[in-house]
Amino acid sequence: MAEQQPVEFKVSVPGEVALQLAQFCKRSTFDTFLSFTEGHLSADERAKRAYQMIAGIEAVARGLADAGIAPR
Repeated sequence: MAEQQPVEFKVSVPGEVALQLAQFCKRSTFDTFLSFTEGHLSADERAKRAYQMIAGIEAVARGLADAGIAPR
């Protein structure tokens, strides 16, 4: 499969919303994301998609941390 171009986006949310989003990023586990994949897919495909979701949420967490929102 060909490499996809990165997608950049900017969001503006109130500080409390950003903090709660950062908490979600921090507390979400592999099982959280696996549960959001399509159940009819193979286990390998579901795992692949869960890891893609994790990569995305980790990017969001880095952006929040860069903005000073990084709960311990």
